[in-house]
Amino acid sequence: MCGFAGIVKWTTEEPAPWAAPAFDVSHLAEMSAAIAHRGPDGEGLWTDPRPERTVALVHRRLAIIDLPGGGQPMANEDGTVQVVFNGEIYNHTLLRQQLRAAGHRFTSDHSDTEVLVHGWEQWGHELPAKTAD
Repeated sequence: MCGFAGIVKWTTEEPAPWAAPAFDVSHLAEMSAAIAHRGPDGEGLWTDPRPERTVALVHRRLAIIDLPGGGQPMANEDGTVQVVFNGEIYNHTLLRQQLRAAGHRFTSDHSDTEVLVHGWEQWGHELPAKTAD
């Protein structure tokens, strides 16, 4: 089972903790190391590049079905949607077909996680209902 951690800052009134001088970005690496036993096959880190910086994501990967090209955090084409995910989307092949027909471009031909970033772009809050079909 994969592991993930992160920091979410709900207000933009103050700088994000990882942007503040008192915060050492190595704390995110420490978070990753603390969950390394959850995912020995890879690790990923993403921090929000916007000036108000509101999110940092840490992922440890246990590769089961999505061996190549399944590194996380995973993004859409322009990086505006990011995801860390642990689970399996059973109807990801059908959703991928629908998303391709709508014009979405995928970097892999098999990743169920990649369906989430494009599904969010396409369906927004309706995405969970689509993945339950």
